[in-house]
Amino acid sequence: WDGFYKALYAGELDYADMIMADFPAKYPEYPLTHETGKPLVSFNEFSMYGATPWGGYGANPMPAHILEQWNDAGQKLSGGMPYSEGIFEDINKAITLQLFRNGRDPYETVREYLRYECCMAEEDLDKGVELIRALEQGLCRDAFSFQHAEKEVRLHDPSSAEKAEALAAELNEALPETHRENIKWKQILLRAQIDAELERNQNRITEKAMDLFGILDKLYHTKNSKTSAIRPFCREHITFNEGRVARP
Repeated sequence: WDGFYKALYAGELDYADMIMADFPAKYPEYPLTHETGKPLVSFNEFSMYGATPWGGYGANPMPAHILEQWNDAGQKLSGGMPYSEGIFEDINKAITLQLFRNGRDPYETVREYLRYECCMAEEDLDKGVELIRALEQGLCRDAFSFQHAEKEVRLHDPSSAEKAEALAAELNEALPETHRENIKWKQILLRAQIDAELERNQNRITEKAMDLFGILDKLYHTKNSKTSAIRPFCREHITFNEGRVARP
């Protein structure tokens, strides 16, 4: 940053209209505390944060994380380019765009999203928000080597997994039957089911977990993907990657 700003102040970057900085976990402090003379914009990354494969477990809602980022930098930003790699972070797109539009509370956006996209009844929205909070609490995880007999995904905080599963099951039952297969709801439900199955089995990828991953694989059309970065841990994926390392 020192070198960048030296060039900026020397006029060597006069061709640039604005400054974009990465937003993986926290907006860089330097451009927030030093005058630039140019608008600041962000590169909001909410696809790959916290889990590999990204999207490989279903929805990855993170309203609290996005709000924390916004509170750090939002008032100094003139805009941003939210970075998306798939439908699994669809709810994060809505949260981020509403913050840029009018600073809307992320949990109000969550309520509207669940009402509109998932056809959730008004009386169920509090539980819906509670579910999203539980899923965010349990998001971060590590996937370990495929070369061992036991394939594992270690949840950093599994304490909310069973709660999320119970809430998702209750809300799924309350939805109109025609909306239970809606992909935007289905990936939320599958994420809760997968995490609970991992938690119950000490992080091991069981046969049941692979069945759930297989449903995601079909929803995401990742059948022909040969990269462990994006494909759920269905049987075909694990067989293809046998002996490889998913994450060091």
